[in-house]
Amino acid sequence: MGTAITAMLGKDWTGRFVDELPESSRSVNEQYSKTIKDGVSVVYVHDSKLYDPNLIQHKLVRYERLLLPLSQDGNAISMLLGATLAKSTNW
Repeated sequence: MGTAITAMLGKDWTGRFVDELPESSRSVNEQYSKTIKDGVSVVYVHDSKLYDPNLIQHKLVRYERLLLPLSQDGNAISMLLGATLAKSTNW
């Protein structure tokens, strides 16, 4: 997880793996598992409502996540490369 996610969520997940995050949703884990199972690149889009205490209002956050399965031997998936774009709008 990178530092840009910290600014969006207010939680620092830098350098951590998804399975180390108790806050990560079951759907995120399912996305990773499905990408490994299917062995193809996938884009996931998810809208989430978060409360921003600094603005004293909710904001809508849209996450777009690209997951790319990688293989060292050309057959078995040994790693996933992912990128997440998050945008927020205030209500």
